[in-house]
Amino acid sequence: MATEVNLVLPDNLYLRAQQLAEAQKQSLQTVLLDELAKAILSESGASTIASVERVENVECEKRAFRALYERLWAQYPNHHVAIYNGELVDHDQDGIALSRRVYAQYPDEFVLIKKVEPQPERTLRFRSPRFVKEKASAN
Repeated sequence: MATEVNLVLPDNLYLRAQQLAEAQKQSLQTVLLDELAKAILSESGASTIASVERVENVECEKRAFRALYERLWAQYPNHHVAIYNGELVDHDQDGIALSRRVYAQYPDEFVLIKKVEPQPERTLRFRSPRFVKEKASAN
């Protein structure tokens, strides 16, 4: 399946694409499609897609943690828990031991590891420094 798209190319881009097509003895359309595919499917393009998916996974697991919080607090207060695909997959008082097991079991997957504390979300407050300019004393 293909979709027809009309583009307006800047002159310098059009001329460069035309030079490539002549040098490679290919049609302008083939060169443009190849170069566009390389740009979109390159490592940077793939990593952008992967990072968007990763952010979505992180948010999904955070929502699952909040949904499971009451049960987690009742069963595992002050333990570290591992949430994967919206479910509790492991827990331990030792966060490092839990991390090692989780990374061994899910090496290429995002798994939320979080300590179950009295409140599901911790509020951090940062005080902003304020610089006061000292007035020069009049003598």
